[in-house]
Amino acid sequence: MDAYLAEEGFDGAFPVVDTELGRLAMMACGEIAIPEVARVFMMRGAEVILHPTNEEKSAAQEAAKVSRAAENMVYVVSANVANGIGFSKDGSIQGGRSHILDYRGRTLAFEDGARETLGVSAEIDLESLREARADVGIANPLARARWDMYRPFYTAAVGYPANRFLDTPMVHADETIPIVRESINALARVGICRP
Repeated sequence: MDAYLAEEGFDGAFPVVDTELGRLAMMACGEIAIPEVARVFMMRGAEVILHPTNEEKSAAQEAAKVSRAAENMVYVVSANVANGIGFSKDGSIQGGRSHILDYRGRTLAFEDGARETLGVSAEIDLESLREARADVGIANPLARARWDMYRPFYTAAVGYPANRFLDTPMVHADETIPIVRESINALARVGICRP
């Protein structure tokens, strides 16, 4: 992480690009389940989060898409692979379920099947989003957020240790298992879980 940040900087870690289609960010696959990733993109001005993914059907993943859209007042355009997902060696685990959500978490377009389709299409209304973000009413979660209250908890938080593959690159995903165990043990020490 340190080497990447030294090379790319914070802007490179969470890039947001200004386009004629709005302020775009891209969040890959399982990162949709990590609230802070979308939150940082929103804090950097993202209006639309593009979410290319390779996932099997999961209520948790669908709920995460709705949550990231609504809690950050961003559009989420989630495009999943068709047919068998990449983590399914025999192709038996199907993809599909591409989904477009508005900044309130409402579905604008959705395809429940795993077949290839161009049918998931919707209009992105940036003016409506911008007006909603500037609204002084109770429907604007961004205006009511108290991020300053949460800083001490994040400062003290433990998690996945950084820079573990800095000197020796990872060859196989199983090499992360001892690091994840270390992370779980750290979480247990502060009472978040039991190893």
